[in-house]
This record gives sequence, C-alpha cells and structure tokens, in this order.
Amino acid sequence: MATTFVGLALADGMFSETATATRRPLTVEEAKNLVEGGVESCCNPSHRTTLDALQQKFGIVVPIPEKAPFVKLTSGDCLIVLSARFPRRLNEGETWNADDVAKAEFKFGLWEIN
Repeated sequence: MATTFVGLALADGMFSETATATRRPLTVEEAKNLVEGGVESCCNPSHRTTLDALQQKFGIVVPIPEKAPFVKLTSGDCLIVLSARFPRRLNEGETWNADDVAKAEFKFGLWEIN
C-alpha cells in the first residue's frame, strides 16, 4: 500500500536501487492540504524549530515522531518535501526568532516514486 510521507529533505538512501521519481512544485495551499490529508512524518525530532517555523508562517502542522524514522520509498509512495532556508544557522539550543521566520524562504515539492 502506498504511503505519503512528509519531510524537510530527501536523501538518496531513501530510494531503492531501481527507483525513479518525478517532482512537481507545490503551492503553500497544496502542501498544507496534502499534509492535513494524512501523512507519515519522516522528520527528525531535532528539527522541531524548523517545523515550528512552518506552522508559524503557513499554518502547516507536521507531526514530529519521537525518533528519526528510517524510510524506504517504494513504487506508489509520495514524499512531500518542505524545504527551508533561513538567513542564518542556529547555535545549539537556539530557536528561530520572529525575524528569522519572516525572512525564511520555503519551497515545497511533491516527489512521486515510480
């Protein structure tokens, strides 16, 4: 059964050796609707501050698992990638402030595994 995942990035190790994928950009509304429709989060809990920024800026609420999951994408699966670029890097224990969130750039894409 196909699964729709959501994450902040993707890695080559998430794909099988023979997998191919197509990507299409998503609008904020499309991304929000897909996430609200039910997804399995492949986010690392250590990225909570970025997920909080997504919620603050766009109202997109991404579930945060207790520990980073191991994901292997198979044919029929989809991965919603919510990429964030902030104006600076965080130091250990720091969180994004309102100015950081306002200046952050986000791109959303839907990867469909063939």
